Amino acid sequence: MGNRCFLYVVRPLEDVDPDHDDDEMDDDDGGVEEIADANNLLPSLWQILLADARPAAAIEYQRVFGDAGTNNVASAGTAALERFSRFSRWLRGHPRFREVPALALYLDAAQAHLGQLLEAEEPGEAAPLLSANLDELSWLEDTTPERFISDTLAQFRSTWASLESLINAGEYEGLDALLGFTEWHVGITEWKAWSTVFGLASFSHPYFFGTWDEPRTIAFEDYSEDDDEQSGNTYLGAGCERFRDGELWGVRRAAREDRAGHIVTSAQWQKIKPATDSESRSELPDDAHRCWVMRDGRYALMALAGTRAGALLTGHEFNDAWAFDANGIAIVQQDDRMGFVRPDGSWHLPPVWNEVWRFEHGLATVGRSGLQGYIDFEGRIVFEPQFDDALPFNADGTTVAARAGQWSLLHRDGRVVVSGCRVINGSEEFNGWFVERDGHTGLFHLDGAPWLPIEFDAIHFTAARQPIVVVREGRSGLHDWRGESLLPCEYVALRPIATAHEDLERSAGFGAGLFVATDARQRLGLIDAAGHVLIPFEFAAIDLFPSQRGPRNKVENARQIRVGMTSDADGGIAYGIWDLEQQRCILPCEYRHVWLIMLGAGDSFGFLVATAADRDAARTLGKYAVSLLRSDLQPMFPQVFAWVGRKIDLDRYDAMAQIREALYLPWATGRTVPASRGKKGPEIQLKRDGSWVSK
Repeated sequence: MGNRCFLYVVRPLEDVDPDHDDDEMDDDDGGVEEIADANNLLPSLWQILLADARPAAAIEYQRVFGDAGTNNVASAGTAALERFSRFSRWLRGHPRFREVPALALYLDAAQAHLGQLLEAEEPGEAAPLLSANLDELSWLEDTTPERFISDTLAQFRSTWASLESLINAGEYEGLDALLGFTEWHVGITEWKAWSTVFGLASFSHPYFFGTWDEPRTIAFEDYSEDDDEQSGNTYLGAGCERFRDGELWGVRRAAREDRAGHIVTSAQWQKIKPATDSESRSELPDDAHRCWVMRDGRYALMALAGTRAGALLTGHEFNDAWAFDANGIAIVQQDDRMGFVRPDGSWHLPPVWNEVWRFEHGLATVGRSGLQGYIDFEGRIVFEPQFDDALPFNADGTTVAARAGQWSLLHRDGRVVVSGCRVINGSEEFNGWFVERDGHTGLFHLDGAPWLPIEFDAIHFTAARQPIVVVREGRSGLHDWRGESLLPCEYVALRPIATAHEDLERSAGFGAGLFVATDARQRLGLIDAAGHVLIPFEFAAIDLFPSQRGPRNKVENARQIRVGMTSDADGGIAYGIWDLEQQRCILPCEYRHVWLIMLGAGDSFGFLVATAADRDAARTLGKYAVSLLRSDLQPMFPQVFAWVGRKIDLDRYDAMAQIREALYLPWATGRTVPASRGKKGPEIQLKRDGSWVSK
């Protein structure tokens, strides 16, 4: 399960005001239409569309696992479309644009699709809004709903401001970092970058949906939404394909299998669609392939190969039919009832339910009279239809279902593990269920076994097999992975110094089991899981050096951590370096920026440090005086610089990534790095050995 986000078009209605925070909207309002969704990331396309967004009414009907209480964010549709149009026009001038053949098609398609969605339906009517539900993404951040929305909107504005600067200058340098490609380790010429990270495949329209790995090759205007299965891939399996003759469809041997295109069945069907999905076709013997053929609005099952190729295995009795699943059965609808058929056309389970879903791990969700329950593979009822929403079972034999707004954790053996919960959120990454009931939170394992009792204000995972942060009565403590108490709840706050799996992987595990703690004076210190103080409670900031591109460095062996104190001059944070082995601050907290950098090939590393220039120095240097230090903190160069590597504002969110890349790549290949000792002065070229030459 992932953390999802949703994008909607909100059309103005008399009884809905999407600009008011206290309004609530759902799909019954009629003015709300979901148009896109994403999982575990916020597509950069959405950030462009929502660059001038502001907090708006929450759209709550898709908050399945609970509600963190965040507002939506919304932007005027016409302004959003104009920003995307500007970006799209500019992007086509990128020197590598043609290396992604489908990109032009999809940009045109997105422009056309958004244009259709965002048109006012009546002359003089206000144009629709674009609104995003980011509630589940807020769960990934340890902050308040209001702060999450505020920070997210600031990120949107910053991203668009940086893009707009590039657009106005006609430049493209740093685009991969701005669009998130660098963070997600995808190249600017990879389709996955544009389909997923940028979000061109996030739209719900069938032209875009499902094209994350492979784009379509037809234009949006040539695509038929009504006959999607006919207008896309025509291959059916077993060496057969659909073909069209006038308004009717038939089946023939595919040209790649039979140049003559032998006819299996003539063009006599209103529709033909595969009865096996693309993933399973290659694993099936030819005589097991089937397709669904429609006549007079009803589907029948037809064999594609073998001695019965072209023969109907059922009558035309199904209003709709779906592909056979891994269990060898397919869902069919017969009038207002649904059931399952076998590949030979016989019933596996006759149609007795109003709704059925595929079997997942031996159980299927079924519906009757608007309520849902579960049956096993033989059709025996495990849970009677009683739930408003019932999700599939996992491989460990549990699932969650809701009734009257209350969630229950269910076991496949028919047990209700826990009920009456406001929130139950599953995480396969940590193999557990978060449960919230009566204002308290607990944990259950994915198989339903108890993990942590439902008695905490909050529970925060750090990483797999690492200690768990628990909060009780406003104080934080630690439990181990088994659920045993390690540290009582005595700190104002606790957070792991390595805040994500990615941080732990990139730093070879350094930081695991180390926690930044906040004491009653709001001072920060560093402790281990046993409560031993490793950095005294004297600081306003403590964190690992941000991860970087290039070879893995040896900073994890040096045990060096960035620390910061509040500056007396302006109240900002002044940074330095603490060495855990020496148990002291080896670089005083005097710098506005302290960045870990690679000094070229191998594992040599150093630091870029920047201090705020005083009034006199600012006339020459600008905002900061920049220096480069080796790993022993000795200067690489005797002078300070206005900029090094790239002329960029060091306070920009992507400045660190851009400058580190500008230093690492040239020095790794024996080239020089540009720099300047004055904001308007001439450039010099820095060598890795500490020497320099004039440009």
